[in-house]
Amino acid sequence: MDCPKCRHPNTDAAKFCENCGAPLVRAPRFCFECGLELSDQAKFCPNCGRRQDAGEPSESDASDSQHHRRSQIERTVRSFTERGSSLLTQGLSEEARAVFESALEVINSRYGAHADDPSVSVGHARIYNGIADVHSKLGDYDTALEWLSKALDSLDGIEDTQARIERATVRQLTGWTLFRQGDMRNAAAFYCYGIIDLSENVETKTGAMLYQGLGIIFREMGDYTQARDYMERCRQIRVKLTDDVGVAIVSNNLGNLYVFTGELTVAEEHYTNSLRLSQQLNDLEGVAICNANLGYIQYENGKYDLAEDYLLTAVRMAEGKWPWIIPTCYGYLTRNNVGAGRLSQARAYLKKADEALAGKDDVPVQATLMELEALLAFHEGDRRASIHLFDEACPIMTAHIKGFHSHVFLLNFGRCILGYVADPDEASNLHLWRTKASELIGRATDGFSRIGNRKYLLACHQLLDEINRAWTT
Repeated sequence: MDCPKCRHPNTDAAKFCENCGAPLVRAPRFCFECGLELSDQAKFCPNCGRRQDAGEPSESDASDSQHHRRSQIERTVRSFTERGSSLLTQGLSEEARAVFESALEVINSRYGAHADDPSVSVGHARIYNGIADVHSKLGDYDTALEWLSKALDSLDGIEDTQARIERATVRQLTGWTLFRQGDMRNAAAFYCYGIIDLSENVETKTGAMLYQGLGIIFREMGDYTQARDYMERCRQIRVKLTDDVGVAIVSNNLGNLYVFTGELTVAEEHYTNSLRLSQQLNDLEGVAICNANLGYIQYENGKYDLAEDYLLTAVRMAEGKWPWIIPTCYGYLTRNNVGAGRLSQARAYLKKADEALAGKDDVPVQATLMELEALLAFHEGDRRASIHLFDEACPIMTAHIKGFHSHVFLLNFGRCILGYVADPDEASNLHLWRTKASELIGRATDGFSRIGNRKYLLACHQLLDEINRAWTT
């Protein structure tokens, strides 16, 4: 077979490509009649008895009726997509891509003559969605959106229930991908249209994912009440469906929300519950994400060494499997080491974060790394450069980051300005700098007051008191 990675031809017995070493994933065989997956040697289907070496069924063959064809397509696509999704969950992205591409070849070769059949279109959409998921997990969001657009095009004009459910699934992944690019408005629109597509079928896994997506959007926009409502809707559906994987995911997202509101004990409970479920289900991606979030909790609690342990565990688990997790982990490690005063280590982690993000269009993480660069420069003593970097990052943060993270950015910017003007050599235009610091910290104060984060609200009030005392003297 031809290698799915480099297209080099290999012998039939080869398990790995002799040119590049990539694993060779062969397209499985399926029964023409019932869709059962068969061994390479099978001449008859062990399920329905259909002979397999007599060629494809003809148009006149009763077994090739639309009903049978739809059933066969559904089984074939389900077998491929479940296998591809399983590989992707294990972090085997290239192998997953090979499975989805094999599925495309099988559907096109077997049912190409029935391209106008809605079941063929739905099958194509599911496979396109799978390929897009691979690219999205790799951080190649533009390519993912191209495949998602193809998936929506293949469903255009088809209004049966299955097509609407599949369209909602495609909109869910499109929303997630746009969110990763920082396009909150369009991401929310896709989630809402997906819920409309589902209509009475909203209490499904797809419906739960759409509500969860809206919850994350509102959380990132700073509307925590609305975010909690959507996440609770998601959680209720997951529990009703006994979807433990989904419950673990939404618990993790609720943990993030409670971090933002400053309820760290509640957040840690959600993260711990998510970690327990993920470990029971052997969901290693979920375990890695929980370790990253528990690391951030320990940073917020000032337990820097424990935070480092959690975050490095997350990096080790995600490396080579889930690259989208790694820049965030290194960003957390940078922040953690700045807090601990280990500046050279913080600088090393920030470099690793930049390297891990290279070539990925992840706007929220890019903005966060810009803030960390400015913060680290300040602590390293280059205060003039720090203020310049904060100024550069400010419009990007304002455009793409809302809520908790934006308030933290404003607080840190104001704090660094106060440190800058405290230096006797840099105290020119003192009144102007203090005014700017006061304005930034005032905006942060308003933000933390709205979300009820007492820890950061106290820090803001202390800095404002410091400015007032300086002005008084």
